[in-house]
Amino acid sequence: MPNSRLPQRFRSPALRSFLPTLALLLLAPFALRAATDGDAASLPLPNPGFESGLDGWIVNEGAAPMSAAIPEAARTGKLGLRVTDNSDTAGSSVAAPRFPVEPGRAYRLTVHARLISGDGVGVYLRFFDAKGKHLNPWPKASDSAAIQSRTWRAVTVTAAPPAGAVSLDAWIHTYAGSKVTVDFDDLSIESFVPRIEPPWPSVYKINPADPADAARLTAADVVGPDGLVYPNWKHVGIPGGIPDPARLPVVVGPETFAGLAGRDVAPLLNDAVRRAAAQGGGVVAVPAGTFLLESPVIIRDSGVVIRGAGRDRTRFVYQEHIPFGTLRLYCWNPNGKTGPDSFWEIQTNPKNLTLLRITAGDAVLAEHIRKDHWGNRFSARLRGSAILGKLGPGRHRIEAEAGYSTGERFRDTFEIEVAATPQPGDTWADQHGAFIIAGAGLQGSRLPLVATARRGDNRLRLAPGHGLKPGDRIMIEAPATDRWNRLTGNVTPWGTYRINHYEITAVQDEPAAAGRAAVSALSIDAPLRLEFPVEDGSYVQRIGTVERSGFEGFTVEQKVFTTELVGPRIKHTLWYPMEDLWADGITFAYGWHCRVRDVRIVNSGRNPLYLTRSRQCEVRDIEVDGAIFKGGGGTGYVGFERSFDCLMDGVLTRGMRHAPDVQWGAAGNVVRNGRFIGSDGQWHAGWTNENLYENNVIEQTAADRANGAYGHAFFASGPASTSHGPQGPRNVVYNNDVSAPLDGVHMVGGNEAWLILHNRFRLGQGYAVYGREKSFDHTIRGNVFIMEKPAPVAIFFGSADCTGIDVVDNRFYGPVKTVAGFAGGLGRFSFVSGNSLHPYPPSADGNSGSLPARPQPAVPSIFEWQRARH
Repeated sequence: MPNSRLPQRFRSPALRSFLPTLALLLLAPFALRAATDGDAASLPLPNPGFESGLDGWIVNEGAAPMSAAIPEAARTGKLGLRVTDNSDTAGSSVAAPRFPVEPGRAYRLTVHARLISGDGVGVYLRFFDAKGKHLNPWPKASDSAAIQSRTWRAVTVTAAPPAGAVSLDAWIHTYAGSKVTVDFDDLSIESFVPRIEPPWPSVYKINPADPADAARLTAADVVGPDGLVYPNWKHVGIPGGIPDPARLPVVVGPETFAGLAGRDVAPLLNDAVRRAAAQGGGVVAVPAGTFLLESPVIIRDSGVVIRGAGRDRTRFVYQEHIPFGTLRLYCWNPNGKTGPDSFWEIQTNPKNLTLLRITAGDAVLAEHIRKDHWGNRFSARLRGSAILGKLGPGRHRIEAEAGYSTGERFRDTFEIEVAATPQPGDTWADQHGAFIIAGAGLQGSRLPLVATARRGDNRLRLAPGHGLKPGDRIMIEAPATDRWNRLTGNVTPWGTYRINHYEITAVQDEPAAAGRAAVSALSIDAPLRLEFPVEDGSYVQRIGTVERSGFEGFTVEQKVFTTELVGPRIKHTLWYPMEDLWADGITFAYGWHCRVRDVRIVNSGRNPLYLTRSRQCEVRDIEVDGAIFKGGGGTGYVGFERSFDCLMDGVLTRGMRHAPDVQWGAAGNVVRNGRFIGSDGQWHAGWTNENLYENNVIEQTAADRANGAYGHAFFASGPASTSHGPQGPRNVVYNNDVSAPLDGVHMVGGNEAWLILHNRFRLGQGYAVYGREKSFDHTIRGNVFIMEKPAPVAIFFGSADCTGIDVVDNRFYGPVKTVAGFAGGLGRFSFVSGNSLHPYPPSADGNSGSLPARPQPAVPSIFEWQRARH
């Protein structure tokens, strides 16, 4: 993606390239007439399908051209553009001629593209001032899209002209240092008068004082003391709270580990966990001392807690390591036989790894070739269902191969066994780690809804005969269909977006009636936060979970094996070659009502503390120091993924990339009273919704971007991201104190009805709040923005579909010229009132004086306010 490296500097074409274009426009009265009518008008590109070779295109590639029009690159017609970039330093450059910018209009670039090999290529809409200065270069603006699809796909970039723009062009560019082959065809640029309306019907912004509007309130809404409508967080955290430690029996005592300090206790701990589970649960107590772990410790059963003598007294050193040249087999079922939904895994040393392949005879079971988002991969998984589909049930011999950038190859053979039915001990874990809670995960088949489940409902309708019963836990998901992707603009080809977990409380069959088939209604234990449309194939599926288990009172530190980082950084991983395992400190998958308390996590290989596919868990009083691998691919995170109604309270982190972080459908989680040093707060990927960040301190400097932070205090991905997708509705930022070198809140798109309330932002250069597209119905109220080098417009939105936004009673300190505005003036706010501008305070840049105080909302904690009224 373009956010991983700066594009090559573009050398502006000579003015003479603009004159023929102007002549073409003067000879195109039909297009100009369309502009006066407010209709869309295609700009007259001279050779949009490359049927005349590169005539009319401006190629700036020096003595070693990378771009050519050839038949093999054609999508339609006889020719298309193929870009072949094999350079270690340069990037390709093919630009359309420039067109004049017309006031009051926005522009849409559409091109069909197909990635042949490699990666690192994008298309851009560029705007220029009267002197030819490029006004929207990346990363200052994000009017671009990366090409990542291996099949033909239409890619669209839409943008409004920035202030001062007089001309624009389209630019096809491979990033400097990338090696890539890619095809383009059928390019168009369209100008249009944007409609000032939301991208889809407004749902979440409700005025409870208006009786007609108040009728839209559901059980998923809570009217706050300020008259705003908030998400319902009454179900967050462990029901009844974390149990008193004295109430849990110690079933495996500390004497079990006597005399074992300095030795590997992972097998003994795993055995103790099984013994505790066999007795119905309880505490595995570990005494003070330093113990080694040479493999993961996994809790697969409910009611089991591993408890040390305190995080300053009990210390685990996780030192799992795979010697170079070794391939090993790992089974996620401890019994050595998996069903369809558990895993086998081939593992190897990750340093300079470029290939992992698993075969059985002529059948390729898995193949991973190093590419973007590779991270520090050291394993390849074989899901039971994939083995069954190619080999059938039973015992099978497989061959594994690992390849390295040095040219070395290593092979080994193993035996695996898989059954067609779920097996005792089947486990799902998303990530490797030192300490893991892992439930059984998905069970049975998908059961489609027969009627749309509305936001706020607590009943789901299925066809009879589903086999579900009260007490079962289910996942509900609406897949990202073409319909939904078109609506939201999502171009990410993977991920989870609309999802949640619930417990069934009742099942009631409804007999057939006139014009209606029989249905079975499931009652669930909380109202739906989202709508799950039947037309998108929404379904439920039973899940197996671990309940009431956890980790308490110890430190876990991953041993560092790569003591010297030797460059250069690897293009696909964005970090240095390392043999340290890409492993979490503590991770959950399918944990319900589980907890982590009084734990310190040091030097995790991947994500120090990361909960996936879990619900109503609690994380309290945690300290996190550092991540070993700080590249791309999902690393250096503290937070929640595909998790729901979890509570994180009192967490201190240092040196993370993204913390706090939620992604891939995470919903209803609350992160509060934390201090996050050196990272940004994120809604990182995939339609996160109704999460609360409250009373946190985030401290980020420009130097922290070396750890992978983006530089904004808060960042939310958008629909144009080819890897992360848009964010969902009604996330809340309440009463935080944050500092960052760039923007305060940077929303790339897909954001509906966010509440940004009573925060203090200390910012360097950029916007107080920025929204690119499809970002609407927000309330930005009662904040203090201290801005050293603000953009000319403090609160800035880039698209006319960013409607219904209230900007009220905010204070701005610094040389702010305008409180709120839209790109090209193409948009309209709902309400802008009570905002004030003030001089930049001397103390903010190290001189004497005092910073403006944090806002003091009448209710310091909206979460506690709701909980007190539960």
